[in-house]
Amino acid sequence: MYLEEEVYSLLVLGFSAVVVVSAILLTALYLRSHNKHIFWFGGQLVFLSLAFYCFYQCIARLPSQGDSMYSENQSLTLALSGLCWAVSMALNLIGVHKILRRPDRPSK
Repeated sequence: MYLEEEVYSLLVLGFSAVVVVSAILLTALYLRSHNKHIFWFGGQLVFLSLAFYCFYQCIARLPSQGDSMYSENQSLTLALSGLCWAVSMALNLIGVHKILRRPDRPSK
């Protein structure tokens, strides 16, 4: 995909900044609360980063002469990005569920 030259570095810098700030905040929240369910959100960040990496490969890789499988490769990479994003969202939702779940109440 053809984009303005500055867009590629802005995408990487912007995404990296968000992931780094999120990781710092998750670490601080874990150190403050020692809630092990915060690790679900760490996994979410990992898979979100993988999704971004695959997506970035799609938009940054330009077709070359003689690359007869370009479209198929791009489709596969984009599908992999979508799968990583879906796993990321699943981990996010599991983390929210685990944190909001009430502890089992003892029987009377």
